[in-house]
Amino acid sequence: MNLSLKDRQKMLDKINDSQENHKDTEELYLRSTGWRHTCMTPGSFWLWTKDIVYKRYSLREGNVTENYRALCPRSTAVQIQCGLDGQEATE
Repeated sequence: MNLSLKDRQKMLDKINDSQENHKDTEELYLRSTGWRHTCMTPGSFWLWTKDIVYKRYSLREGNVTENYRALCPRSTAVQIQCGLDGQEATE
């Protein structure tokens, strides 16, 4: 299948629009669950951060609460939040 340059450009534009919409949806999801978009050093890579309280049960210690601060790229933040949402659903 040989597509013209114009048709290939249209396809590429659709892909880029789709990726931008996907990024916007991920950012809305993260902000709605308490994540912040931050940059520790001006001009460096922007990351997402969130303070996380993790509750678990240990036979030796009983109920344990641990505090973490996540600092990671957007795709990793989405994966972490999906895991937290799954944990919350089972409580």
